[in-house]
Amino acid sequence: MLSWFLRPQPLPTDALKMTINLSIAIVCSMLWPYLSMAVPADPTVTSPAILPRQADSDFVGWLSYDNTWSSVACKSGLTWYQEGDYAQCCPDTETKCNAPTACADGSQIYPLATTTITTACALNYKNEALSICNSVFIYESFGDPNPKTDIVCGKSSVNWTYYRQIPSTATSQSDSQSQSSSPTSAPTQTESPDPQSQEHPSKTPKTWIIGIVVGPLAGISLAVVLLFCLFRRNRQSPHLPRSGSATMVPSQRDAKPHGMAQGTPYVGHQDSSPTGGGHTYHRQ
Repeated sequence: MLSWFLRPQPLPTDALKMTINLSIAIVCSMLWPYLSMAVPADPTVTSPAILPRQADSDFVGWLSYDNTWSSVACKSGLTWYQEGDYAQCCPDTETKCNAPTACADGSQIYPLATTTITTACALNYKNEALSICNSVFIYESFGDPNPKTDIVCGKSSVNWTYYRQIPSTATSQSDSQSQSSSPTSAPTQTESPDPQSQEHPSKTPKTWIIGIVVGPLAGISLAVVLLFCLFRRNRQSPHLPRSGSATMVPSQRDAKPHGMAQGTPYVGHQDSSPTGGGHTYHRQ
């Protein structure tokens, strides 16, 4: 009788479940401080560093041309001047100069106090080739909503975009901005694919392996039975004389249409640059 009391008795099912749940809760509460420390913090996105570029008095801005960023400056003897909505290169001897506010039919229009002066581009730049009106938009940085405008002349009708400041990463990136449209934001880097998100092939099921082994054996057995039946039938049937001759059926060829040779369109390089604005280019 005493041995029966000393023998460990099994716990009831409800008591056993409660004991297990309580043990799991205690272990989780003990490990939670360490697990929370192991979780990485959310990544933070930092804005690109904008580096100062040539704060000289003749500096105009940065131009992306032929997928290359170039530093643009006024020619020797000229100084970059900007005020209000317009900007241009002016002579060093002038403290202030009037900028053209419009251009029509190859002539720049300068507003004065009570009238306007219209000057032909070829006469103003002393170059017959520079006879077409161009517009240059000068942004302080990417996303600037109010660019300055410089009315110049060139060899063809092109709108140009300069940036006074650009991110340090822009010099190594290809040009993604149109020269005829205003920018909306700085170029962004694309995210690299996560290697852990790729699916892994599943294991080969055993039933498929069994089918590979059993299938050929069944096919061989069936082929042997068919050959035996054909051999037995040929021995029992009489041989009849052949008559006539077989007619050869002409073989058919795949009729394919003959493709027309298409010439590759030639895209010529548009040789145009706002040289008429008194600018000097420095390739980077």
